[in-house]
Amino acid sequence: MQWVKADPLRAPLEQNSIFKNFARRFIAGEVAQDAIIVSKNLVAEDYLVALAYLAKNAYNPQTAEANKKVYLDLLNQVDSAKLNQKVEISIKPSQLGNKETASSHIYAIVTQAKQLMIPLTIEVDDGDDPQWIFDLTKTMHAEYPGCGFTLLSELRESVNQAKDLTSEAVKVRLTRGTYKTPEWQGFQKTIDIDRSFVKCLKTLLEGSAKVTVATHDSRLIEIAGFIAADIKREAGTVEYQITSGMPTRNHERLLNFDERVRVYLPFGPDWYPYLMRRIAHAPESLFQAVKSYL
Repeated sequence: MQWVKADPLRAPLEQNSIFKNFARRFIAGEVAQDAIIVSKNLVAEDYLVALAYLAKNAYNPQTAEANKKVYLDLLNQVDSAKLNQKVEISIKPSQLGNKETASSHIYAIVTQAKQLMIPLTIEVDDGDDPQWIFDLTKTMHAEYPGCGFTLLSELRESVNQAKDLTSEAVKVRLTRGTYKTPEWQGFQKTIDIDRSFVKCLKTLLEGSAKVTVATHDSRLIEIAGFIAADIKREAGTVEYQITSGMPTRNHERLLNFDERVRVYLPFGPDWYPYLMRRIAHAPESLFQAVKSYL
């Protein structure tokens, strides 16, 4: 089992009512019903939604099976709420066991999503094998075109992967990435990660992919808009993604221009490490959110 450093603050903070109320700004709740309620409110405000389940990685078959059932139940709840074309589900393979088990479980999830016509995106999580997930997503996309890719611009291979998708009308979520990768696998400097992001963005937009620009960086958002306008991209083939709880100024402006904006909305029992990672990764943006909360 993977060793994880103990956090002595976790237990008291998870039980602290003030901290939990603050966390609800960023996390929909701990169960699927919470996520559906928040999703309905966001859709009513003209946002799209990407639901992300927060749970521990599966190191045994029992946990993997339990997590698969959560995803299947979530799909049913999205369908019952009639949010099929407004809400997509983000899948984390690490929650579904080893490669063989995860592939089987993801196939079951993709099969049900296809029947219900609910879009999916397979994520790349910390410690994952990015190339395996890219190949897995290719297989699942062939089964269900509504299954989309994730590209992390921090990875050196991302530009080649973007080129591999230029001739296909696939859904691609392009993000900078939030995990520290080894030198041989990923860029270490922010400027190199951003350059990679722009290269991937230009490659994807010049092709047939339906691109989700997943960043809060106003510079990268503006660059995406300039590139899309310059190549006369068809309306509705580019969308912008914001993480729930983060400042929305740029994305509200995009909504006013009738752009598609999707909120990445996490929920689940393992919300504490997610929130701490958000704080560590984007302290300035989070500080602005805290100020508005207070």
